[in-house]
Amino acid sequence: MANRTQRLQKPTANITLGFYSNAKDDGLQSRLKLEADLRVAVEKKQFYLVYQPQVDLSADKIIGVEALLRWRHPQGESVPPFRFIPVLEEIGLINELGDWILEEACRQQVQWQAEGFMLRMGVNLSPAQFDQADLITKIEAIIQKTGIHAQSLELEITESLAMHNPEATIETLQKLRQMGCKIAIDDFGIGFSSLEYLLRFPLTTLKIDRAFVKDITRWTK
Repeated sequence: MANRTQRLQKPTANITLGFYSNAKDDGLQSRLKLEADLRVAVEKKQFYLVYQPQVDLSADKIIGVEALLRWRHPQGESVPPFRFIPVLEEIGLINELGDWILEEACRQQVQWQAEGFMLRMGVNLSPAQFDQADLITKIEAIIQKTGIHAQSLELEITESLAMHNPEATIETLQKLRQMGCKIAIDDFGIGFSSLEYLLRFPLTTLKIDRAFVKDITRWTK
């Protein structure tokens, strides 16, 4: 019988080659600078709030506002929220800033009320902020500190946040409602919520996502 010779092949490793790119380096440097600038901005309170009116069309009058966060960079550039808010969440500063937003918005509502403008104040709660174990305590303290009536404060979360842990969400929202605060859910209709949970959430305002109403005039034709 003829001898058979087997050739053993050495396994080859999977090697990924990377090439240096100035664009990648510039992107990293830009991100690091943004993070550093945001840390300074939070420390020195370089942010400010603008207020989007909420109009009752049947009565043709403004009945409330929604507080929106803005940041003007010290160099004069106005940085859009979609650029800096996700970074604030990633570096863990959104909770500290969220407390400041809530307090500033409450102070403004109290000032307007003293001037005769009875407006509801809407404030968004970020996912990280909503998940804080001491959220209720913080909100109670801010209400007491600013003197705002809880019934004049509307706290808003997104549908995706509400459905992340619906049972825990219901428990937290019920505590806020017991305090007298109004509750709004934004972006409704694009996530996984159901009518069952919609009935169980103690809501006062439901904001349907724009995707469901942008073509409403076409549907009615």
